[in-house]
Amino acid sequence: MKGILLLGGFDYIVTQFGEKPLKEAQKKCHLRKMILPFSDVDEESIKCLINELSINLGLSSKEIMEKVGYYWTLKKAPEFYPQFYEKYNRSVREFLINLNYIHKVVVENVVSSKKLNPPEFEVIREEKNYILLRYISKRNMIHVAIGAIKGLGQYFKEDIKVVKQSDDTMLVHFIQNLSS
Repeated sequence: MKGILLLGGFDYIVTQFGEKPLKEAQKKCHLRKMILPFSDVDEESIKCLINELSINLGLSSKEIMEKVGYYWTLKKAPEFYPQFYEKYNRSVREFLINLNYIHKVVVENVVSSKKLNPPEFEVIREEKNYILLRYISKRNMIHVAIGAIKGLGQYFKEDIKVVKQSDDTMLVHFIQNLSS
């Protein structure tokens, strides 16, 4: 995983809970080196951090991942990738339908020691009031994606509900536009 998402997660933890729980988790997981946006961070370190933060904060791993995903999409991703928020600025639906393209453009434009491997999203079914999405990733971090999609709802001022259907599918239900 690239450091950019992890740094967004660190920002969320420090903003909401202060530096102490993060520093304790980093120490316990032996994650002391400097992390830059395009640093490679191994999966085991990520899992360790999530588990330690879960213990330190009294939140489940699922809650932490969803909160980090939400924060990332609402606060950090628009800073790092404003061009996508400007181009796909009409709705959550439009953004989700273009998410694989967005990830492809990011991957093609990053010089890295390791190949980026962002999750993919397959639209299984699309109807007027919902999209059924398949989350495709070896990381098993669907809850980050769920939180990120909830963040998109807030960003685009849409009332949506995201429900995990299985370990790799989620239903995004479009309820109404919040600005109406």
